[in-house]
Amino acid sequence: VLLSLLDSFSWNMQDSIPEGYTFLYCEEGNFKYLIPNDWTIGQSDGAIYMQNESVDCSISISAISSDVVYDGVTEEQYISYAGSDKTDFTVLSFQSEDNLIYAECSYTLSGETAYWVQYLIANGSYEYTLTFASMESSFSDNAETWLTVSSWFIAV
Repeated sequence: VLLSLLDSFSWNMQDSIPEGYTFLYCEEGNFKYLIPNDWTIGQSDGAIYMQNESVDCSISISAISSDVVYDGVTEEQYISYAGSDKTDFTVLSFQSEDNLIYAECSYTLSGETAYWVQYLIANGSYEYTLTFASMESSFSDNAETWLTVSSWFIAV
């Protein structure tokens, strides 16, 4: 269900900012990003936190200064990094290239299935992490917001 839902959306950036969103710049992390106007937003030290308070769903974008690249990162290494504090953490899809890691995962939280979709991007100056976390019950209602936000992310 998760994979087919994500595959059904277009990833092409549009010419104009989508209605209901605001496009901003984060100086601490040197990136541009889109926020949904009806979500609660927080910002601290190069990290942006977006929360849909009507359901248990969040999107975060963070940046740390780093010259690292992701050459040769394996799925097992990613599981150690991302899943060490999650119960029943399962990678549903994983892709790794020199400067990009993409993972779709599930885990158990308070007895319910939760989804975790993440991009890790390294450009030689910063490591960026874009994360979508949602309970299964609210995933489909918020997946399009995640796809919109993640497709408009720009490392400057």
